[in-house]
Amino acid sequence: MKTSSTSFLVAAICTAEILSLLAFGAYPSFIPVLQKQWMASNTEIGWVAGIYLGGYAAAVTILVSLTDQINARRVYLLSMVLTAIATLGFGLATNGIAAAAFWRCLQGVGLAGTYMPGLKALVDNVPKVHKSRTVAIYTSCFVFGVGISFLAAGFLGSFLSWSTVFVILSAGPILAICVAVFFLPSAKVHKRRVFRLLPDFRPVLKNRTTVGYSLAYSVHSAEYFVFTSWAVAFLHFAFSRHEIVNLWAWATPATI
Repeated sequence: MKTSSTSFLVAAICTAEILSLLAFGAYPSFIPVLQKQWMASNTEIGWVAGIYLGGYAAAVTILVSLTDQINARRVYLLSMVLTAIATLGFGLATNGIAAAAFWRCLQGVGLAGTYMPGLKALVDNVPKVHKSRTVAIYTSCFVFGVGISFLAAGFLGSFLSWSTVFVILSAGPILAICVAVFFLPSAKVHKRRVFRLLPDFRPVLKNRTTVGYSLAYSVHSAEYFVFTSWAVAFLHFAFSRHEIVNLWAWATPATI
């Protein structure tokens, strides 16, 4: 593959990644509004925030390991469809904590099937000399996409209802599907004789370096997702003391 073609492919799939994350910050941005509307406790609101990550954690091992046995593009596209459905479902069929938790969990499963499988599908289609740089660019775009999601939710939420904002933001994963369908090729996969739903963790656990990096990344992820889950709620609390009540003002600083 030519360098220009590789650059175009990386740009296209990174764009799809950013689009797929468009609704990531929607629920955290609307926590102050939803808690009041649903008359929910802090614990209930926290469960809805956390179950997104619970869905991710429960599904990521299975979905990522599947990309070693079936085409990563297939896992990516099906998970992107799930992300779009879950985002639409939250906007159209949520009237309380139980429904919110259900759709948020599905959104987490969708992220599990798009973030790392998307990287696998991309890296499988770039020359070896560009693989490490591709990984760096793709993973950095995750943070950029999260920032854009808070910006979009805050802007739209300043003059639209939360349900309408979710419906609008569901266009993100839908557009990401279109980008991937047209620009992400299918890579050949070495099929194993025995299909495994779960990977064999023993080789990983024997590698102390891998375990160390995995634990360090886990701690970093815990810190990052706690911050993104509660940043807007904290800013709402702080700004409300100064009578600043506009969602745009709460969510905008969270993009940073």
